[in-house]
Amino acid sequence: MRAQICRGRDGYYAINCPDAWNDVHFGGFGNTLEEAKEDLREFAREFGYPESEQFEWVYDISAFFYCHPYLRISEVAKRAGVAPAQMRRYACGISMPRPATLRKIFDAINNIGGELSAIRLNPLGIS
Repeated sequence: MRAQICRGRDGYYAINCPDAWNDVHFGGFGNTLEEAKEDLREFAREFGYPESEQFEWVYDISAFFYCHPYLRISEVAKRAGVAPAQMRRYACGISMPRPATLRKIFDAINNIGGELSAIRLNPLGIS
């Protein structure tokens, strides 16, 4: 089930499952992402959602950059064709990108993921 992760300007996390399960929409909240995920799982358990079922975590821009701090906002902005200052506003939750801009950001992040997946390291420098 798809679970949308949002991070508010106050740093509080909210997770919403837009698709109903047995006519119930699940949600979770917390001061940290892990607290919000656990709140969601507990809510789902209360309504009989099978623990064997996995959630598909979908991030908003702010939550994504906060949860993945190793990605440089300015580099993702450059690859997406977005001004770094504007990307920082998206990352802080000050403003939201239009759908076309969000698509460019999504594509840039997926390209970075593809590049990282293609990397092969030589352990201990052994040839």
